[in-house]
Amino acid sequence: MTKTDIHLEIYKTFYHSIEVLELRRTRVNRWNLAFLAAAFTVTFFSNIPWSLLHITLFALVLCAICLIWTGHIHYFSTIARAKYDAIKRMEEALTANDIFHPTRNEWQKLPNNKIKQQGYSSVERMIPLGLSIIILSAWLVIAFNHFR
Repeated sequence: MTKTDIHLEIYKTFYHSIEVLELRRTRVNRWNLAFLAAAFTVTFFSNIPWSLLHITLFALVLCAICLIWTGHIHYFSTIARAKYDAIKRMEEALTANDIFHPTRNEWQKLPNNKIKQQGYSSVERMIPLGLSIIILSAWLVIAFNHFR
């Protein structure tokens, strides 16, 4: 096996690790969303008399889950960005021609600079943030009605 073959195998393994990372990221997002949806569903359909303390604790737990979810998104985004940078460097080291730079070529064809700078994780971050706002708004409505 030549040195180039070894580098190509490392490149393929590293590129595959990005796909695995993206699958993990998707699973974590699904799990968090499913957990919050289940919590909302159980709360909505339960006939348990909730006190303001129970509702407050429940809202705090759900907001904490949203905060942890945002941390996961940041973690996966940071790792993915580092892996893509490493892959771009590997592509440059493997060959000097412009044909074999799929990640760089793909990146250059993205429609605008905002996507390139922020990545799609900024859209992902809106989901837990929006859910936190909904949770806190619902808590405020309940607390306001409780004290009326």
